[in-house]
Amino acid sequence: MPKELTEISDTTFEGEVLKCNTPVFVEFYNTGCGTCKMLEYILCEIAEKYNGRAKVVKICVAGNNETIGKYSILGAPTLILFKDGNIKGEFTGPQQKSELAARLDEICD
Repeated sequence: MPKELTEISDTTFEGEVLKCNTPVFVEFYNTGCGTCKMLEYILCEIAEKYNGRAKVVKICVAGNNETIGKYSILGAPTLILFKDGNIKGEFTGPQQKSELAARLDEICD
């Protein structure tokens, strides 16, 4: 697997995501979720491809109730794409690498 995704939490979410100068994909995952593991592999590849132009992080749905509630996360995996603190896309369930890359291409400077 390519490099690991940075793990964030309720306390680091604002600084890592909302105040970031580049687009940020956030994976909301759950431990033991097979689909989450498969998606994480794809997201690691995306993180490598867009290194410096975009960021990819993950947050566990267990124990981060503030962020989960704020963004109404109902299941894992859920991906939310942020730019300048605003939501630019939301994806639930398995995703294709090409679709995620195309969405990033649309909003990367």
